[in-house]
This record gives sequence, structure tokens and C-alpha cells, in this order.
Amino acid sequence: MFLNVPIDILPEDEIENTIRDFLDSKGKYQIMFLTLWDLLRARGDNDFARAVRQAGLVIPVSKSIQSGARFLGKREPVRYMPFSFVIRLLGVLEKYKGSIYLVGLKPAELQRAAGNLRDSFPGLQILGRYAGYFSQEREKDVILVIKKSAPSLVLAGPGVRKKRLWFHTHRDDFAEGISLWCGECFEIFCGKKQKPAEKSWNRGTYWMKDLVKKPWAIGRVFYYFYYLLLLVVAKIRRA
Repeated sequence: MFLNVPIDILPEDEIENTIRDFLDSKGKYQIMFLTLWDLLRARGDNDFARAVRQAGLVIPVSKSIQSGARFLGKREPVRYMPFSFVIRLLGVLEKYKGSIYLVGLKPAELQRAAGNLRDSFPGLQILGRYAGYFSQEREKDVILVIKKSAPSLVLAGPGVRKKRLWFHTHRDDFAEGISLWCGECFEIFCGKKQKPAEKSWNRGTYWMKDLVKKPWAIGRVFYYFYYLLLLVVAKIRRA
């Protein structure tokens, strides 16, 4: 636990065994990527916090979470770029003859994404795909189709209502397997977006380019101040 939020420490050499255990145990496992803002949200009493607590794997993507853990004298979690982690996940599924169902994007974009995945992972079974932005009335049919397909992994992206909370909200409706929402991954798969540069990702400055398109994102600085306050209070209480 970190600031009362569960975060998994998953070394790179344990990824394959962890995913294989998920597949063998026949349970329901949602994988969630956790930003600093997500961490703060998960401290409350809300659906997102409950989704994080019930997730099978919570992976930090923020350097601030790593540095915060060091500050409190806790074991430092491993930070992963979402796209790189998903690629590793798909590689494990391909190795163990797993399958995937894709949900999200517009039809033409989803077709490109599926085609690129087939080229990159020829041994991975793509059981089906369903474009996003479907109506709430059609949502039940979409979930039923996915459930009947029973894929090893349901990978969702843009156009899925509630994003990560979609899996949590309909947890009882899905079959056993792994679920993951990653909007950025879908956009990279279909060619709409490029993978973040390794240098900016490692420095933790990759998000700054968004300030050009979303200048209001500068407001994040206030969340950092709040986060620092939480760390100081936690440090004092541990003293």
C-alpha cells in the first residue's frame, strides 16, 4: 500500500509468470495503469477507488509515485510505459496461444489497429473486434458478444464509455480473463499517435508536450503540491 492505495511491484522478469498465472487461474483480472492524478483519486470513496482496489494488477506510470515511495522508505515500484507494457503482455499471450478481443476506435481506425497487431503478433488469436462510440442500448450486446468469445484479454480504447471503469462496472457480465483499457495504445496501433520518446518518458517529461494542445493542464502543478503535502504528513506519522 502507498498512501492507502494498492500498488503492485512487478519486476520485468516477473511479467511473464504473472500473466501466465492469471491465465491459468481462470479468474477475472483488470490491469490498471496509475498516474499521480489516479493515485489521488484512488484515495477517495468512489467508483474509481473501488476499481483500483479490485484490480488484478495496478502499475504506476508516474515518476512521482516512485520518488514518493523512496521518500517514505518503501520499496520502489517499477514504472512502465503503458504501450511498452501492453506489447510485452501481447507477446506473452502469443507465446501461450492466448487470444484477444479489441473494443474501441472508429471502424476504419480499428481495422488498421487489428491489421497491425496481426502483422506484429501472427500467433495471437484476434477473436473479434467492435468499434467504439456505440450507444448505451447496444452496450449489452457488445458485452455479450465478448463474453461468448471468451478471450484471454479484452483490450479496450477510445470510444468505450467510462474508459477503465467500464470493466469495473460490468465486472459480473464479463467472462474470466484479463481486461485492460489503454487509449494511447490504440492510437499508436492505428497510426494516429507515435510512441512517447524513451528519453522524455524516462525523465518523466513526456506529458509536457500536451501543454501546447491543452494549456489548462498546467493546473496539474496544484495536485503536485497536494501530493507533496500528503507525503510530508505520512513521513511525520511514520517518524
